[in-house]
Amino acid sequence: MAHVERFRQAEEDLLAIAQYIAKDNPSAAVVWLDKLDETLSLLARQPQLGEAVDHIRPDLRRISHGDYLLFYEPRKAGIGLVRVIHGARKIEDLLT
Repeated sequence: MAHVERFRQAEEDLLAIAQYIAKDNPSAAVVWLDKLDETLSLLARQPQLGEAVDHIRPDLRRISHGDYLLFYEPRKAGIGLVRVIHGARKIEDLLT
């Protein structure tokens, strides 16, 4: 069965994003998190869907989720979610 492991930093990212969205619209935060779970479930079953970003770190992949980028590592039985970062941020500085 496919599994999603969320790294500590990814959990912190998700909490901060959900809180930010919820300030203006709590129900939008819930919807965003629900859709995120759907995306993560799909990635756990098909980890090669995302784009390889080996130039940032070997075996790292990314896929967009709205304005955010999900960075993850494929695993034998799923994925490891490394970070969730807004697409406007300087990604290389945050992942190296």
